[in-house]
Amino acid sequence: MESHSGSAIYLGMHNLGKEDLLVYLASHFQSYVSVSEERMDVLKLLGMPNVFTCSPEEWIRVVPFHLLAKN
Repeated sequence: MESHSGSAIYLGMHNLGKEDLLVYLASHFQSYVSVSEERMDVLKLLGMPNVFTCSPEEWIRVVPFHLLAKN
């Protein structure tokens, strides 16, 4: 990711379980992580740090895993 900083990076995720990794990436790259509104609601309920946004403009983007998986 470091060599592609600024390019859109899509991270395919299932439901929950990788939030700490996303927080680490946001902190390391001093950037926000773009998530869906539904995931944002869950992250707020979990009390996660303010490193997430629903803005599609961020370069680190979380999308449903099935959108990236090959059939």
